[in-house]
Amino acid sequence: MKLVYPLGEQRSRGVELSLTGELAPGWNIIGFYGYTDARITSTTDNRYRVGNLLNNVPTNSASLWTTYIIPRGNLRVY
Repeated sequence: MKLVYPLGEQRSRGVELSLTGELAPGWNIIGFYGYTDARITSTTDNRYRVGNLLNNVPTNSASLWTTYIIPRGNLRVY
């Protein structure tokens, strides 16, 4: 069994941007970008320093998604 102890105080700030649009009739695109600045502001554990980035929190993240709606034929979506 692994014991988890409190780290102290943490703060995260950032911005998220998303963009959606239609490239052609029936062809849509969705894009996302996120920036997170997550830092330790005070600590009770000597292994960590105030001002360090938090573990397992990505600073930058992005995604891109596209969809296409088939306009006619047997595979058409209503």
